[in-house]
Amino acid sequence: MYKNLIYLNNILSNLLDSLAHLNTSLAVLSSNLMQSSHSYNLLKKSSLCRDSNGRFNQKKFDVLLKKAAFPHELTTSLDELYKYKNIPDKKHFYSSLTQRIECTDQEHERAKYIFDLFKMKSMVCYLKVYNLLGKSQFEIENYNFL
Repeated sequence: MYKNLIYLNNILSNLLDSLAHLNTSLAVLSSNLMQSSHSYNLLKKSSLCRDSNGRFNQKKFDVLLKKAAFPHELTTSLDELYKYKNIPDKKHFYSSLTQRIECTDQEHERAKYIFDLFKMKSMVCYLKVYNLLGKSQFEIENYNFL
């Protein structure tokens, strides 16, 4: 349990540290980068964009370029996330900060698609992919998300 708490705190601190250095939202930055002529070579070479035979998988690559929904308040511990073997119901995307569900039907379906495409075993795997944008290019190359 203590190891899981340290791991979760590390994920959250990496995300907060990354956000502190940005001049706009990740969604805007990602959109701007997609509209540029950036080739995403490191991402294309990473295991995240490969199928089980090591071949490049365009669907996985495309999914990783867009923002995804995440049920933040469900993240009370890694043990809790391990209990979820699928994307939880849309009601779990509720935010007490905004007092509304922070996920459209389309975003919820996309989250389920991502979960299935990467053959994830739990919400911990989904959390790791969700937080990918907060990683350095070196970490992306060596990222073990399953």
